[in-house]
Parts: sequence; structure tokens; C-alpha cells
Amino acid sequence: MACLLLILISVLGLIIHSEGKAEEINNMHFVEATALPEKITLTCNTSKEPSALVYWVKNMKLEGNGKSLEKTIRGYPDAGKYVCRSNTTDAILSYSTVYIKKKNDNGEVAESILSPFKEESNRPYFKCTANNFSGDFKCFWKPLEQNSNLNFTIKVTSGKAVCDEPVGPEAGMYTASCRKGIPCPSTEEYEEIGIVLEVFHGFEYEEHTHNFFIKDILKPDAVECQMENSLLTWTPPKTWSTPASYYKLTYQIKMVQHPRRDWVIGVFPFIIIIFEIYIPPYSWKS
Repeated sequence: MACLLLILISVLGLIIHSEGKAEEINNMHFVEATALPEKITLTCNTSKEPSALVYWVKNMKLEGNGKSLEKTIRGYPDAGKYVCRSNTTDAILSYSTVYIKKKNDNGEVAESILSPFKEESNRPYFKCTANNFSGDFKCFWKPLEQNSNLNFTIKVTSGKAVCDEPVGPEAGMYTASCRKGIPCPSTEEYEEIGIVLEVFHGFEYEEHTHNFFIKDILKPDAVECQMENSLLTWTPPKTWSTPASYYKLTYQIKMVQHPRRDWVIGVFPFIIIIFEIYIPPYSWKS
């Protein structure tokens, strides 16, 4: 009987604890830098305490009383975490985090924390590539400098795809692996995949978008080639979609004499062989 009573008390304690945790809701508010100053209203998400028994603090400083807090955001010092507490128990009931969204008057990200890919004509801040038509693809980006206050989330806004949590940094680069929910590589794509990269740097916020079809981000892996009796042969990349007769690739080969006579590339002395792979337009068949 004593053992049963102890189990019931433990279960009740877990339920009360989980309910308490559920009350700690984080509401995120984003204020555009070009809209400052802006008045916002923060709401304490609790049903346990009357409004008179609730107060707000930020950085240990009292901000106001009541379930609703009106705050004018004038600049970065006003951004941060606003915590709603109980006057009776001092417990955290919920909290709201205010971020400044970095934008200029043209609606573009102002002074991004990310490094642009300068080799691209539109200088994007993150890219996605796929090495075949399977529906798997990878997105990657690189901060200008590493910082412990950096956090990233990646969201799919269209295209029925899913993405894993970002990982990194590796060689300064962060990546996220993604895949289409119901891939059908042999049919034409009718809906673009939409990806949003959210960047949190302290209480600064910026977002970058990328919309594409898988066929537009294809980047085949390197081919394997060999030469025997002056005959150069190669095979499609092992990761490329099959059958190769359907997913055709075209190749352009360049041979360049290298000035360093002591440099040997594979079995080709003094010669650099460059493979350029092209993906021809597809006429999809049902």
C-alpha cells in the first residue's frame, strides 16, 4: 500500500512539473530595423495567475505589471528576452523574445552576418545543390566569422520537402540535408521547393530565401576516368541517377599543359584533364 501511494505521488509530481514546463512559452517578436521605433504588446501566456499577480523583467530589471506589457522598441538595447513571472511564487510563467530584423529601405538584408557566394551572379548567402534527380539535396552557408551567439534554423515553405537540423561548422561551412517528401525523379516538377534560412545572432535576426526546382540545382559529382594505350575512358558519377541512357549527361574535355614538369596527375604526366559536365534539357515522359 505504501509503495502504491509513493508511485501515485511520483506520477502526480511529474504531471504538475510537466504542466509547469508547458506554461513556459516563448513568443517571438520581430521588429524591422527600418520600422523603429515600433510599439509592440507582449502577452503572458498563463491561465494560472490573475493579471494583478504577474510582472515582467528583462535583464533583472522590472519592466511592468500585468499579463500584457506595452513596449516601444527604439533600437537594439530594447531587444532581448522579456520574462513573465508570478508575484506569488516568482515562477517563470512564459517569456517573449524580441528580435531586430535586419533590413534596409529596399527590403534587403542589411549587412548580413553571412558571406555571399561571389561566384554566383546574384551573390546568394546560401545555396542548395543536388547530385542527382532522387530528390535529396543539401543546403550550405558560411558566416563571415564564427560566433557562439550564432544559431540557424532552416524551414521548407513549399514543395513538400523536409530538412534536418543544420550541422557544422566544418571548414567554416554549415550544412543541412533535405529531401523531397514524395520524390518521383522520372516526372516533370510542377512545384518549386521553397527554403528559408533563419539566422539568429544574439537578438539580431535575418532571413534568406531560395526557391528552385531540383533540375535547376543539379551538380553532378566528379567522373572517374582512366587512360590505357592512349585511350581515355570514363564513367558517369556513381551517384548519378540511373539508367544513364535516360538521365543523360554530356561532357566537354579540356587538356591543358601544366608548366610544372614535376607535377603528374594520375597517369597523365604534365597534363591536366578537365571534365566539364553538362545536363541537357529533358523531355519528360509519363
